[in-house]
Amino acid sequence: MIQIFPKPQEIIFFKNSYESVFYDSIDLGPFDNEIINQEIKKIKTIKDRKKDAKIKYRKANLDEEEFKIDVKIDNIIIQCSTFKSAYYATLVLQDILKDKRTYELSLHDYPNVKIRGIMIDISRNKVPKLETLKKMIYDFSLMRINHVELYVEGFSFEMKSFEEIHLDENYLTIQELKELEKYCQDYFIDLVPNANGFGHMAEFLKLDQYKHLGECEDEIDLWGFKRDPATLDFRNPESLELVKRIYQDIIPLYKSKYFNMDCDEPMELGWGKNKEYVNEVGEANCYLEYVNKLVDVVKSYHKIPMIWGDVLVRHKEVLGKLPKDLIFIDWGYGHTYDFDTHAKALSEQNVQFMTAPGTNTWATILGKDIDMKGSTDHAVDACIKYKGLGVLNTDWGDFGHLQYLPSSYPGFIYCSYKSWSKLEYDELDIAMTKFFEPTLGKLIIELSSYSSLDTYRSYGNTLFMPVMIMAFSNHYADLEKIFLEKMQINLLSDETYKKYVVFFLTMIERLNKLSQTTETMELLNNTKLLLTLAKLNKELKKYFSNLDYDFSNVVSEIQAYLVTHQKLWELRNKPNGYKLSKRNLELLVQVLLKMNGKDKK
Repeated sequence: MIQIFPKPQEIIFFKNSYESVFYDSIDLGPFDNEIINQEIKKIKTIKDRKKDAKIKYRKANLDEEEFKIDVKIDNIIIQCSTFKSAYYATLVLQDILKDKRTYELSLHDYPNVKIRGIMIDISRNKVPKLETLKKMIYDFSLMRINHVELYVEGFSFEMKSFEEIHLDENYLTIQELKELEKYCQDYFIDLVPNANGFGHMAEFLKLDQYKHLGECEDEIDLWGFKRDPATLDFRNPESLELVKRIYQDIIPLYKSKYFNMDCDEPMELGWGKNKEYVNEVGEANCYLEYVNKLVDVVKSYHKIPMIWGDVLVRHKEVLGKLPKDLIFIDWGYGHTYDFDTHAKALSEQNVQFMTAPGTNTWATILGKDIDMKGSTDHAVDACIKYKGLGVLNTDWGDFGHLQYLPSSYPGFIYCSYKSWSKLEYDELDIAMTKFFEPTLGKLIIELSSYSSLDTYRSYGNTLFMPVMIMAFSNHYADLEKIFLEKMQINLLSDETYKKYVVFFLTMIERLNKLSQTTETMELLNNTKLLLTLAKLNKELKKYFSNLDYDFSNVVSEIQAYLVTHQKLWELRNKPNGYKLSKRNLELLVQVLLKMNGKDKK
């Protein structure tokens, strides 16, 4: 039986089926364009194009992404209204005609969710090469994604107003953007501009000329670590002027009608210069005071503003004050995140909204399936139930962006297919075969389950903790001290350690049996890294138990990992980002060498 992904909304199979039916010609009618022709050529049974063809495309009164396909022994009729729906129908036709038997059928398909998006983080070290981005866009089109954002904070995009700061060339250029946008248009994807302008402004606030614009100018304490300040002083007019310069360098370059302002996680709001004012007026009203100014700027470019909802979702009493044309994006990445309650409140206040789950590859390296699946299920269900505008799946790159691209695909596929119609999680391995060899696709999914071997954490996991600690190294004079302090409460049980070792060694053995493609090498490298981090945890447990310890093998394995990591990084991404990506692991090596050099306990 044929496998079609995303699953069609309606499909009826008739009794008749035939072996090796040869539809030798095709008539694209009004839908004759280069991209559709390119996909038609992949159907081996179609050799020619002519008006009396056996496969016919016809214009019909259907919605933008809706199409119908009727398959008979003597002809196939495809009905659609746009080039986009004709493209989607062609992808389905590929699935229908690749089976050994041809089935007479009637198919009617359309999406459950209007906007089906993916957001790629290009601001945490990893800026993909243009050819990598194009490959991703093509794959996204096969998933019927129609909205893509490249997340920008700091200087990951070429901005003419800040040319003197772009020294490392680790950014997307304007020329690359224009070429990528054209490619997205060819594949019926809206490339949407994105730039933060409230929280996540650390890269600006590190610089002498902008340091005074921080709500706090000195380091802050957050979630157990000292960090760089990252939130703008929202009452300083110069903050607004800075963000206006960012907007003027980015927004006019895009043809999309949307602009994502982000404005998420202004952690220090009310902690510093504006503490008294925020206490008096309230966090939500202060947030709105600033965001409404940015909304006016965005509207001056004739764009529809979008914002992340993490601040205001905690203040439902002010939702009615939001500008009516603003799109509110409720994000949550844990498997228990309550999208339903939030979507209900937004719907009741007539706020246009989207939901945003995550691939959960960041801070885990190989993914965390429980949170990927759970956040996606709840996000899609809530969007459909309360008539949201869409679902924006996120793929972040926290702490060095160590995850490789294949590990994000289960999340990309699961969310996109569920947003179109439906997909059961146990069907994901079959859906992955459109993008990976079947055994490899299944392994990618299995690898993302490793976090379940340990006690659940809402962010990251125990193995990743050494990398996280090193990320805050510039705030600690004695890095070894803070490392040991944090790791002493992040030790694996002997049972969990054994589970990890068995799991990773088994996966390494299975990966080694596959063809050594870029994808298998990426997965091998990261599986070996996690095995090394498990060994590190074991040696630290000996250290704290006053037993003989030795970090030499761990250090050697991390150094070997970095050699391979650089080679793999440069295959897909701009090379200068690797220098930042490797930093946390290099610092970890320094700490371990220092500890090894001391008299052992």
